[in-house]
Amino acid sequence: MKILRHLISILLVICLLVVPAIAQSNDDAIANSSRVNTETKKITIDPLSTRPLYLIQVNGDQVLGTATGFIVQKGSNYYLITNWHVVSGRHPETNQVQNQLGLTPDAILIWYHGKQLGSWVKKKEDLYGGKRN
Repeated sequence: MKILRHLISILLVICLLVVPAIAQSNDDAIANSSRVNTETKKITIDPLSTRPLYLIQVNGDQVLGTATGFIVQKGSNYYLITNWHVVSGRHPETNQVQNQLGLTPDAILIWYHGKQLGSWVKKKEDLYGGKRN
């Protein structure tokens, strides 16, 4: 029993001292900017695009559910990226309407990040251009 306790103590010391030292040396190598090829095309990401947006599925004034999404830009166009079931209101495997009343979303309320950190702007985005059948 004493031998087992002694082995466990040795393993704990190895885990607490040796493993973090190895991980730190790897982090330094990754962060060393002298190893980065600066001649490649630089890609920048707006910090706000890394945070999810709060989405609310609605049919008229009826709230159907909530979800998340984010915005990407391609050229001068912006696109909302979210899951299919969020905009369809249907189960992804069975294609059955999820709302108990049989309603599917006709719009999404999107809470965008405001210009000041921590502020939000709500905008309604219709999912269909005209009347739905």
